[in-house]
Formats: sequence, C-alpha cells, structure tokens
Amino acid sequence: MVALKPMTRQMCHEFYKGFQNDPAIGHYYEYVYTPEIADRYFDTNSVADRKLFAIMVGDRIVGECKLKSIDLQKRECSMGIHLQNDEVKEKGYGTQAERLVLQYAFEELGMVAVNADAVLKNTRSQHVLEKVGFCYTHEDETFKYYRCEVNKAERWQKVKGLIGKLVHVVVDRPIGYQHGDIVYPINYGYVPGLIAGDGEEQDAYILGVSEPIAEFDGQVVAAICRRNDCEDKLVVAPVGYVYHQGQIAEAVQFQEQYFYTRIISYFEKSCGVLPYRMVNGQQEFLLVFETYSKCWSLPKGHIEAGETDVQTALRELYEETGLTANLDTSRCAFIEYPISSFARKQVAFFLGEVAGEPKVREGEIDKFKWVTAEELKDYLFPDTYEACKALLR
Repeated sequence: MVALKPMTRQMCHEFYKGFQNDPAIGHYYEYVYTPEIADRYFDTNSVADRKLFAIMVGDRIVGECKLKSIDLQKRECSMGIHLQNDEVKEKGYGTQAERLVLQYAFEELGMVAVNADAVLKNTRSQHVLEKVGFCYTHEDETFKYYRCEVNKAERWQKVKGLIGKLVHVVVDRPIGYQHGDIVYPINYGYVPGLIAGDGEEQDAYILGVSEPIAEFDGQVVAAICRRNDCEDKLVVAPVGYVYHQGQIAEAVQFQEQYFYTRIISYFEKSCGVLPYRMVNGQQEFLLVFETYSKCWSLPKGHIEAGETDVQTALRELYEETGLTANLDTSRCAFIEYPISSFARKQVAFFLGEVAGEPKVREGEIDKFKWVTAEELKDYLFPDTYEACKALLR
C-alpha cells in the first residue's frame, strides 16, 4: 500500500542516498549523493508555493512527489514525481502516488487543474499520466506536456462505465443531416436523461444502421474521450455487433477530426509481423523487447482509421524497427485476450521477410534479438508462440 507523507529533511537524505538516474530517458550523467545537494533540494522545495511528499511503502521511502507553482488565485499547479531507482519501478507505486497527489491537489488545495510533463523517451511515465487522468496538450523537442482537470478523470470513468450497457438514443441528426459544412454519414443523437460533461444530455454516434432513423435502442460499444473538450461521445450499435477502434475512428472522423481523442472500445485490434531473414539457408526471426511491458514480443500496434490489417502490420514494423517486409498475406494468425474487466483485444500476425538490421524506436523498444524457430518459445508468451507456429506450418 502506497502512502504520501510530508517530506522531512531526514527523508530527503534517505531518498537521495539511494537515488539513481535513468539513462534510458535522457539522464546521461551518474547521480552522486552529497549532503549538500540533498539539503539544497529540500530547502528549494520548502517554500509557500510548493508541497513536497515522500512516497512510502510501509516504512520505506521509494520516491518523491511534489506540487509546485501552486497558484491559489488561478487554482492550478504543476506535478512532478521521481522514483528512487529501478528496484521500485514497474510495481504500480508511481500510479498510486500520482492518484493520491491529484486527490490532495483537488480536495485539499482546491485546485481545478494540475499540469505535468514527461521526457519524450519516457513512454512509461506518459502511460501513467494518461492512466490517472492527464490529457496530452502539446510537445516540444524534449518533453510532452499534460493537464488534468478536476472533472475530466471522473468524466472519463463515467463514460467508460457505460460500455456494454443498453441505451435508448433519440436521433436529432440522422444520416444526411447537414450542420454547417458537415454532412452526417451516420446517425447521431443523444441519450435522454444522461448528462454529459458539458451539462447537456449525452451525445452518441450510431453504427450498424445504414438508413436515417428517429430513435434507436442498442448497446454501447465504445467511448470517445476528448482530451481538448468538455464533452465526450458514446458509440452505440445493435446488440452483438463488434467494432474495433480503427473502424470506429474512421466512422466518426467526419466530426472527431477536429479534436484530440482517445477511443476506449469493447473490442481493440492490433496487427503485427513475424519478421524473418535467411542466413545460410535458415530462417532467423526478429524479436523486440518492449520498453513499457518489459517483455519480448513481435513488432505490432493498433490499427488506425482507414487501415487494412496488412497496412497496419507494415506500418508498425517500420515504425518500431525501420524495416520493410514482403508479407505473405495468404496466411494470418490471430490471438485474443482480455485487457480489462470489460474489453478484449485481438492481434493479427503475418509472416514477412526482411533484409538488413533494425533501428529500433527509442522510447518504445529497448533492444532486439534474432532467434531460431526453436528459440521462439523461450521468449514469447504461449499464445503468441502458437500464432508463430501456425504461420510457419
């Protein structure tokens, strides 16, 4: 169980005695503890517009988290967090600490917004920020910048909780309806009595119906969370219909193209490649070690709006490794598994021949390895290995 405690000078020294920089995210120098550096850091952060906390697991300090630039008039501030070293990472401590410090900012300090940033290479930190409710706003050559508003995290939890539910939609913009320059290619309406973040009744797109209608009863298959707007959208379809995030993105792009969104769907789909090269008449297969999951895998990623499975597989291979491939599209192997209490994910794999050495994408892929067919089982999850066997039969 993670807890936050006000940082003391003694705790600050204890934290920095065990602190290690992470060269993978841009800290290329080795940190060396000195009492003077720890004292200076503690004094710098013991001022009126800052709150410094120790992240505790039992009696052990595993990190520090702070609120800075606290503006009581604008009611906003910025958040920063550091875990002590690799030993305490990948355990969920950072996620729990960020949720606690956000709760303190909103409930104790009365903030309405908290800002944060993450080094471009630090995809793990970016994932955690988005997980606890921060929304991406912009980036520069070094950082990605995020913002969490007091009601946005609650708002997203509300629409996510509707996935799988049955709802009634009143259609006020049927297929063919023109609003300004936009002509609606799908039916669009609202769920009576369900209030959205803008204070109006919750809007919903309807998929799986090809003609204009006045009302509809169906199942919520996805939520479209807008990061730069005060309202989100539901996606409703006939019961039993399944749409992945790429199909949904393509269907709603006519309107959502003007917003920065995240689609949370009941069914997610990714595509990837089992890449191989020929060496002395034998196949060698390329594996990548993912930065966030810390597991060996095949190059793969989410299907995007308008893409086919093959296009996604080739794009993801190039983005993660810099390689192109000659795919065997006559065969495709699938795996499927749960990714949350309500959602499932399907991954489609193709076999593809490549040439040359990969140049892995920093921040997503740590390293790569060439292995034989027999060695695949030593590195991959069982379902992914079974997919590879199917492609190689």
